[in-house]
Amino acid sequence: MLICGILPAFLLICYVRYRDRKHPEPMSRIAQGVIYGVFSAFLAVPLAMGLEGIIISSDFGILAQLPFIRGVFEAFVGAAIPEESVKLLMLWLMLRNCDDFNESMDGIVYAVCIGMGFAGLENILYLFQSEDGWGMTALTRSLLAVPGHYIFAVLMGFFYSLVHFHPRRFKKYKSLIWVAPVLAHGVYDAILMVGAEDELLSLLSFIPVIAFSVWMHRFCLKRLKHVEQLDEDTYDIATFCDAVQREQFFAAQRNQNQQ
Repeated sequence: MLICGILPAFLLICYVRYRDRKHPEPMSRIAQGVIYGVFSAFLAVPLAMGLEGIIISSDFGILAQLPFIRGVFEAFVGAAIPEESVKLLMLWLMLRNCDDFNESMDGIVYAVCIGMGFAGLENILYLFQSEDGWGMTALTRSLLAVPGHYIFAVLMGFFYSLVHFHPRRFKKYKSLIWVAPVLAHGVYDAILMVGAEDELLSLLSFIPVIAFSVWMHRFCLKRLKHVEQLDEDTYDIATFCDAVQREQFFAAQRNQNQQ
């Protein structure tokens, strides 16, 4: 049960690290990201309970009890907003003084490590709660829930890196560091939770969930290729500048020798 709970998250970390194979991050940083992700899972629970309590006690509490709205409310307030907020906090704490955070791909790698730490612990808890039916739960979550957290992490890390390394070009995307993963997470959970209000809807909800997951997976693949191209262009420019500086240095040395 533990192996089935951890394996999907572990494989996705291996995949994103493979995509970063030209300039891989130290294993100590990878482990640190996973630990931060596990810690974020413990922070998300009281934050979600607090947000739900505040909204239910407000004037919006009555609306939150309506069947359709209840599913959307649970998806965003009970899951997407608190979970992605604490994961972003962990990512910021990890990268604010991180010397190894030196290319765009790194933001995605560290965000995925945090997201998979969160998803791995959440997955294990779900499997233990399922008892005899844990095998089917493990299969379903390994195909949908854990890859979902991977997608949310890629979005967060992608926009975090763009704003950090290319502020002049991409500063306008700063809000998307938080908004993009929250929207993706909220929409994903809302489809499932609204479907849970009715047995027939519950069966039918897997169709839009799978379609949404496939679309987001393709979207994230494009984002990975984008940051890989940005890093390659950056290294090409840096190599060119180094070559120019070396040539200028040697030219200056030759002039001094001739004098």
